[in-house]
Amino acid sequence: MVPLILTLESDCPWSTNFLDPEGDVLYETRTYFQGDTNYTAIRNDKEEIIGTLRWKETLPDEIMLKGSKFKSIAGWLKKSWIPMNYTVALKDDTGRGYVWTGNAPGLKLQLYTAEDKKKTTPIATYNNSFLISNTNPSGHPSSPQSPPTRVLATLELTERAQEIRDLVVTSFVVLEKGKKTEHGNMSARMAGGVAMANPGKDLRKVIAGRYKIIIQQAWVYKRASGQPWAVFSPIGAPDMADDLTTSLVV
Repeated sequence: MVPLILTLESDCPWSTNFLDPEGDVLYETRTYFQGDTNYTAIRNDKEEIIGTLRWKETLPDEIMLKGSKFKSIAGWLKKSWIPMNYTVALKDDTGRGYVWTGNAPGLKLQLYTAEDKKKTTPIATYNNSFLISNTNPSGHPSSPQSPPTRVLATLELTERAQEIRDLVVTSFVVLEKGKKTEHGNMSARMAGGVAMANPGKDLRKVIAGRYKIIIQQAWVYKRASGQPWAVFSPIGAPDMADDLTTSLVV
């Protein structure tokens, strides 16, 4: 069995489609507000809900897997207590163990079997989306420039991971959602600081100006180092600007 590469149409794991190489939707996530919180439903290609995530503000989120009731994700996805060790352990229905690594903002999520103690062969890997600069071939500054092209994020599953595909996708959505929202909360605090430092000003313009400076600095470093643009724009910088502006209206 060849590796399966799922392409995510959106960088928001709680609201996206997971496409197979033929472009068909194998999984979809949709989030809706009910009562006093958000719920994220994860569906497979048969329109069956394989998991529902209930968002929490202070306590860990809760998950309801197929045929079960809501329970804290802390009991299902067991985070390591070792400092700076961003791993999460879980088991499948038969008791086989797995470990996600990279469960922190800026790190790559990868899934290993529990038997792979040295973490040498991941069975699932999440690759962030990134930008590719469409550089003008002529190099003339007056020539029109095309906007950067975004390469969509992917979730790669080996043959071993495809045995537990539902579990891989569900646990990935939960963990990546946690990483994204944690980053968003940090951005919201940053936006609050911008608001206090710029009373009475259009905050979107202030944030856009700061984001422009970040990009300009990246371009300066790019030209000095000779590295490709994609090195400096995986997903962090665009996400930071989006999170900052979004946090002003949510």
